[in-house]
Amino acid sequence: MFANSEPVRGFEEGALQMCFADLRQLLDLFMTWDWSTYFHDYGQENSKYLRVNPQVAVVLLKNYDVRKMDFVLSVHRARQSNQLSE
Repeated sequence: MFANSEPVRGFEEGALQMCFADLRQLLDLFMTWDWSTYFHDYGQENSKYLRVNPQVAVVLLKNYDVRKMDFVLSVHRARQSNQLSE
């Protein structure tokens, strides 16, 4: 991993890795289009996408194709209604 390859003077140990972890999770979410997992696990300590900021995700989604966004939101709404009925 690049962030582990060379220490950066002035950075606390692990700080650079955490910066890359945020970006890696966001990239993984968009590359795999794994929104069902993101919405299902949101707010849980063991979430696969724990470091994905919801505001950042929304901004990026707004710039995505509207048809894909409609699908993502419909899945989220369906999951919410299923959780409420349980």
